[in-house]
Amino acid sequence: MINSGARGEIQFIRICWHGFKRRWDWQTSKSMGGGTMNNNGPHLIDHALEFFGDGDPGVWCEMRRCLCSGDAEDHLKIILTGKDKPTIDIELSDVFAYGQDRWLVCGTRGGLRGNADKLEWKWVNWESMPPRPLQMQSTPDRSYNFEKLDWQTATWQPEIQADAGGGAAPAPQPVLDLYTDLFKTIRLGAPQVITPESVRRRVVVMEKARKGGGMY
Repeated sequence: MINSGARGEIQFIRICWHGFKRRWDWQTSKSMGGGTMNNNGPHLIDHALEFFGDGDPGVWCEMRRCLCSGDAEDHLKIILTGKDKPTIDIELSDVFAYGQDRWLVCGTRGGLRGNADKLEWKWVNWESMPPRPLQMQSTPDRSYNFEKLDWQTATWQPEIQADAGGGAAPAPQPVLDLYTDLFKTIRLGAPQVITPESVRRRVVVMEKARKGGGMY
């Protein structure tokens, strides 16, 4: 959907895993390598880098311990930036009583929003509308510029459960696909779908986030 160009040039992407809960198990302890960054952070970072594309992003990060009993973070925010790249806002938190959509994609023709169960998007065909050159003179009634947009809309829903969400057991089909691909690589010599190089890139982003992110 992104590559179709219907949303134009992508400027901003937000990826959220929101919930509201307390945890008191070993995954909330730094001594055990716990915390949101290690637990579910790699999933969102993986998604974000697919949309970011090639190159090394600039990384800003903030981590907070809010509700968990351990000393590790249960709120994580990471922002990825780069020249001619979309700004990608990643938020994974256990303190959102009113969670937001998993996906928000903003482009120069429209946008997309939704979750694992349903996506919806709308866009404008600028070619069908008159050009709007810059006008420096004020309007006669001092109003702001305005034009009626002719939105086109579409939706998508998965045929199978493809994503169980943060904190839940993985959906069956992606797990089966993962091990089927691994079998093909080991036994049949097929190329790896998930390469060590791609994993290393995700780890680099996590290390940059840890280095530059404050813990509150």
